[in-house]
Amino acid sequence: MANHQHAILLPQALNLAVADDVAIEEGEEAAGRLVRGQSLTDQLKVARALMVGRRAALAESGANHPEGKPYFVAFNRWLARHPKLAAILPDNRAAGLWCVEPENWPKVQAALERLTDQERQRATLRGLRKRIEPKPAPSPRPAARPASAQEPGQDKAEDIAAALDKLRREHAKAIEELKAAHAKAIGEERRFAVGEFYRGVEAGMKNANSVVIEENRRLKGKLHEDVVAKLAERFTARGETKPTEQDVANAAMGKWPKFDRVKMPLFTEREIAQLRKALHPDGKPPALQKVFTDASALFNDRAEKLVKSAKRGR
Repeated sequence: MANHQHAILLPQALNLAVADDVAIEEGEEAAGRLVRGQSLTDQLKVARALMVGRRAALAESGANHPEGKPYFVAFNRWLARHPKLAAILPDNRAAGLWCVEPENWPKVQAALERLTDQERQRATLRGLRKRIEPKPAPSPRPAARPASAQEPGQDKAEDIAAALDKLRREHAKAIEELKAAHAKAIGEERRFAVGEFYRGVEAGMKNANSVVIEENRRLKGKLHEDVVAKLAERFTARGETKPTEQDVANAAMGKWPKFDRVKMPLFTEREIAQLRKALHPDGKPPALQKVFTDASALFNDRAEKLVKSAKRGR
């Protein structure tokens, strides 16, 4: 009985013909156990589950063989739905799939039968595949030829060497042409960039000039309004009419109206005669006779200068 149970646990006794859901479930459980150690049985269970994915990818892509971009895209999409199986290294996945292929499985079982218990504990499906797959035969070595004899085809070898040398020169020339073309393209790009820069500067200067011109116009308008307002105040204070355009122009150039520069006389001759008559003591109250006499004498002493000042003012 014990020998029968031991045979069931042996990797070569694994049943490949199970339902797909069973294969996937047991394969994912085995993939989780492989993290903790090696087990040929668990590796085969993972391979059996991967074979389900291969069949699904072949059906989805319509490929006849597990190759080509559509197949690999479908297989990777299937792996994305089974992350535990996707965590197996690609080389291990390839070895496992090779081992459970129908044409290889009998040879794998025979190789497993020959393993001892100790070898089975350390074995991997990758190593098992290397044992089973036939090694390519080494290519026959050419027979040695006498060094002194003229080798057949020596002229052809020289022709090949000359052709290679020509190819090297052409290759070097092509590289230099590419470098020159690249430098020219870079230069053109730089010139274009510099041209764009100066065009941008010119446009910016034009815009700045227009802004400055507009600001000067506004400031000149404000200055004109201020000059007109100041002139109007001066004209109004003297009872004159409002300033003319010429008055404004003169004021803007620092030439204010004449009345701001002419020193007016204190009194006119008529006003002086009226003051002399008012200060004469005749007819004044006796108590004020002396005051008006002194005032009249002082005014008469200064009246001549007042008259001359009035005449100069006119």
